[in-house]
Amino acid sequence: MLRVSNNTPVSVIWAVAISGWLVATADCAQVAGVLRDPTGAPVAGASVSVLPGNTRQAVSDANGRYALEWDPTRLSGEDAKFCLLARHPQRNLAAAVEMSAGTRAVDVKLERGLILRGKVVDPNGRGIAEARVQSTLRMSYWEAFLTPVALVVEADGTFVWTGFPRDQTCKIHAEADGYGRVISDVELAQPQGDNVDLGTITLPVANLSIAGRVVDVDGNPVPGVRLHANAEGQPEGLFAAVDDTGKFVLESVCAGVIVLYADASHDGKRLSGRLATEGGATGVRMVVHAGRSQLQYHSIRTYEQIVADSAKVIAGVTVDERGAPVPDVIVSVRCHKTTLADGRSRWSYSSSPLLGATTDQQGRFAIAFEEDGEYSLLFTPDRHAATIVYDIPPDTRDVKVTLEKGGTIGGRLLQLDGMRKVPIPNVEVRLEQNSRLSYSHLGFDRDQTTRTDDQGCFRFERIGTRVRPNSSRNEVEWTAVSRIWQLVYEDTIQTFAFTDGLAIEDFELLVKPRTETAAPLVGNRLPSFEGIAVELFEEQTKGQAMLLCFFDYQQRPSRNTVMQLVRQAEALKQEGLMVAVIQAAQTERAALAAWVKDNNVSFPVGTITADIEATRGVWRVQSLPWLILSDEDHIVRAEGFGLDELRAKIEEMTDARP
Repeated sequence: MLRVSNNTPVSVIWAVAISGWLVATADCAQVAGVLRDPTGAPVAGASVSVLPGNTRQAVSDANGRYALEWDPTRLSGEDAKFCLLARHPQRNLAAAVEMSAGTRAVDVKLERGLILRGKVVDPNGRGIAEARVQSTLRMSYWEAFLTPVALVVEADGTFVWTGFPRDQTCKIHAEADGYGRVISDVELAQPQGDNVDLGTITLPVANLSIAGRVVDVDGNPVPGVRLHANAEGQPEGLFAAVDDTGKFVLESVCAGVIVLYADASHDGKRLSGRLATEGGATGVRMVVHAGRSQLQYHSIRTYEQIVADSAKVIAGVTVDERGAPVPDVIVSVRCHKTTLADGRSRWSYSSSPLLGATTDQQGRFAIAFEEDGEYSLLFTPDRHAATIVYDIPPDTRDVKVTLEKGGTIGGRLLQLDGMRKVPIPNVEVRLEQNSRLSYSHLGFDRDQTTRTDDQGCFRFERIGTRVRPNSSRNEVEWTAVSRIWQLVYEDTIQTFAFTDGLAIEDFELLVKPRTETAAPLVGNRLPSFEGIAVELFEEQTKGQAMLLCFFDYQQRPSRNTVMQLVRQAEALKQEGLMVAVIQAAQTERAALAAWVKDNNVSFPVGTITADIEATRGVWRVQSLPWLILSDEDHIVRAEGFGLDELRAKIEEMTDARP
């Protein structure tokens, strides 16, 4: 009998699983029906599950009936497709039926299934006892395991899987303790008979290790790091402890490419790093950064070995502005340019995790290539600005890259309290490239985060200042243009570029009031008229109810509202209301003055002289025209109403007087 990984017979596992599916939850739905064999007779004892997510299973009764609770929220979208999977391995019967989230009844006719046979072996061809084999089924855009537990192969490494549904796309996953994983595609479209020979599955031996240190950008060890690894062919669940000196040893890895991931909290910051290397590597130096991490590279071959053994190679050295070599610089392949038969150029991006390098202690790097063309290399140092070198042929061994210090921006994060600027302390500010499309070839490793101090101050350094324009990609000669960046706090964004020098100081990232989230003015005193040029003298407004109209004379609705107020000016005066209108959009003052004169506007007319958006936020002006009514004590009684509601608002205000 085939066994599952916990040594419990498969039939018992299915029976145990039933105990959970009858318990309904808020996200559950029920599907029910009858299972029949090819002759139409009911099938008893078959397992039923819904993929993806087959943790709940049912078993058909003596009449072939089943009822199964399942979660239709596992996939989103109206076109989400699920699979009802029914299997009876002992009779080699199976069916996989597509269903939607709204399906509640499915009668299933099981057909003869497939019998999958194979053998799991080591690199010497010896069978691996206790190896584990699972299969995934693929439908629509998802892939899910056929059963929630793995099959355990026999002592000689052989396995037989019965009751496998036909005409499906699937993969076989094989693994064993002390070995890596192998995932194989299986074609089941037109098998000969019921038997499918999967042949031998060879697992790589996991007998290597990777040793190194985790450090910050200053070279200091970073303890308390969570270090894990993942790569095709490697064992699952690879973790390593990092000691107080930053050292780690990742045991039980296979030969071949592997990517290490590190996450840590250090000095109040979230740090992360990614590094591609190979099994057996030693002396690995993994740098963790705040913000987005760049993929680092550590080759088990030296600079001399790569240069000597490679026909196509790009090699060179990185130096600082004084000419001193710069070690530990990440070198990434950002773009591969080839020339087509018609003379046009084509650009593609590398997907290989080891198509890169890290400079050695002499600042040297070397990358071996298989294809001709030209390559663009991104250089990402810890203590300098990142830079990119374009269109290098893969037979260049004397590249010299001078790394620049880069730009610096410092400033304060401020918000408006009324029209007064006050700092926002101890919050996160981000530095980002403003165009993810235009700068995609540069990578986003220089996106940074920092926290403001008690005075709202922030600072970013080593910022790239120049970039090759997209319009010049086909030109041999080109002139760099300023690289655009943006500072981000929540939904406040301001862009900048280094146009004069490499330092920007006293930058103000200003958070302006948002009218849609600002608290209503009703019940509060009128805001200060700071930032609004209007002739409203204290002796005129004292003890006077006021009607304010924010408008834009360049818009017809605003003009109509003001003209109606002009016609009602005398009546409103008799009501004890002082009327003032405020131009709340950009305009030329001379043009506004001419319009006021031509239309005999007799009450005060003002303009916003400060930031228009911020001022409108302070006054909670959500659209134009916008009316605000206050009583004699200048307490706002109504806002944002129509002129046809003015009479009712005045009466409500009058009735509310003591």
